[in-house]
Amino acid sequence: MISALGGAFITGLFGVWLQQLKNKNNSEGIYADHIEELFERLDKTTEERDGLKGQVSDLTFQLIEQKKVVDSLTRQMGDLKNKLNEIEVGK
Repeated sequence: MISALGGAFITGLFGVWLQQLKNKNNSEGIYADHIEELFERLDKTTEERDGLKGQVSDLTFQLIEQKKVVDSLTRQMGDLKNKLNEIEVGK
């Protein structure tokens, strides 16, 4: 009786172990079948990221230029307000 239970237990362990090996091999086969597709997707994503980095750089440059324009207009407005105040005080 004990030997029968021991034999069943060992057989069960081997069955589980063999099933895990089989599942691992099936998973590796699936990955192997799709590895080229995965690399293509990775390359495409990398290219898209690089393109977006370029756009960010361009937009950053435009933002800096617009800030210069806004600063210049702010100074002009200050000068005009000062001249207007001088004219009103002179009346």
